[in-house]
Amino acid sequence: MRIALFNFCDELSGEGSRLIAACLKQAGHHVSQFFLPFYGTAQIEITPDLEALLGTHDLFAVSLYSCYEDRAIDVTRYLRARFPDKKIMWGGIHATARTKHSLQYCDIAARGECEEAIVELINKMERGEPYHDVQNFSFMVDGKLVNNPLRGLQMNLDVHPYPDYEIADCWILDEGRKILPLTEELMRKYHTVYYFDEPAYFVLATRGCPFVCTYCYNNYFVNTYNNGVDRPRKLRYRSVDSVLDEIKQRTQRYPFLKHVSFSDDDFFARKLPDLEYFAKRYKAEVGLTWGCSAIPASISQEKLELLIDCGMATVQIGIQSGSDRLNREIYKRFLPMRKVQEHLRILETFAIPKGVRVTADFIIDNPYETEDDQLETIKNTLELPKFLRTNIFTLTYYPGTEIYDKAVKDGVITGEKDTYLNVFNSLRDVKHSFLTYVFLLRHRARGIAPDWLMRMLISKPMRWLGKKLPDGVLQRFWGRWLFPKVAARFGDPMTHGSGSV
Repeated sequence: MRIALFNFCDELSGEGSRLIAACLKQAGHHVSQFFLPFYGTAQIEITPDLEALLGTHDLFAVSLYSCYEDRAIDVTRYLRARFPDKKIMWGGIHATARTKHSLQYCDIAARGECEEAIVELINKMERGEPYHDVQNFSFMVDGKLVNNPLRGLQMNLDVHPYPDYEIADCWILDEGRKILPLTEELMRKYHTVYYFDEPAYFVLATRGCPFVCTYCYNNYFVNTYNNGVDRPRKLRYRSVDSVLDEIKQRTQRYPFLKHVSFSDDDFFARKLPDLEYFAKRYKAEVGLTWGCSAIPASISQEKLELLIDCGMATVQIGIQSGSDRLNREIYKRFLPMRKVQEHLRILETFAIPKGVRVTADFIIDNPYETEDDQLETIKNTLELPKFLRTNIFTLTYYPGTEIYDKAVKDGVITGEKDTYLNVFNSLRDVKHSFLTYVFLLRHRARGIAPDWLMRMLISKPMRWLGKKLPDGVLQRFWGRWLFPKVAARFGDPMTHGSGSV
């Protein structure tokens, strides 16, 4: 069969859809990939030749996160109008979490990990056999939802082919305007990672995370595969040999990829012997600088020194809140700030002198955050080392996560899609509390927010005054007009953040 696969990732990583493409190609099917990064510009131009090309495909498959739902709906409506006789499939975490909702737009919803399942489904479709019983897929049949069970998780991740990175039969939406054949030049343009500012190769060496935070899709994923008997493992690893072989193949094929970006939620979670083997071979056989994410508790001196020696140049850690109560009770992150500070001292001692960039994530705009939580966060961030860069995100409620369900139950959100589509909103477009603006002042304009000013702003009289400020002053004059100017003029290059986790 001929499958057209659509992906919306802005950096063309899309490990999931690229892996699905590789599995289908391995099974003998033809796959065209369409990458549609969004830049909010004019109407997309679709030429008659491109429309004719789309018409040669037998099935359209759309891979999406919840924050891409509007784009997925637009693409689906276009395909439905032009090719009414062809089937449309949605897949990815959004189709898994909002299956029945997704089937309002598509014919087939792919749920969970579908590397083996989608090959079985497509093979049956090609042979003209019934396929409504294939595990991991859902359908509307005679107005009734058919939800087939999920097959067990694949424990041996090395059995999968590497994500498909061939340029042939790939297309890209360039700067939101025109869909063009993918070239190495365009690939170079869209594979740039913000912390390197140069093209990098994205690789996923681990699935899962040691934490199961209530705002994260790992939370939903673990609960989805929990059958009440065999709780799914939080972490599954590819072998070091497999990971290194993939990196070498891709960086040799595309020499303009000057860095490697590991997409793992916690690269440091691997055991020390594995990291020793990785570091030795990576340094000798790859040698490119690389970056990763980590949970602070996973970072040790031994692991850090190994990984810095083999080229680690940046690490991104999650703190999320300086309030132990909020992290523990609302986010279910059982890592107190005193432990975070301990691991930051390890980074300060062994990473910073080597020039490693360290960035910490924080979440703001949580309705379950009390004034005491906000004060604790601000006070604790004043104690953070000066080398620490920050990423600031406004909380997004992703369907299926515990915090989404809690917020719907408590009446905080309605469950409408606007609650998760705001991932692309600028922080200036979100209504913040006075203390949140104080926090942002510290991290977006550190040059004019010394410790004494911060302590004055969080004093009881200033908090009282802040609560009395009308929206016209706090949100519009300060938040949308003056604060962006201050941040632009005195902004800290060590601070990022305009979206959501």
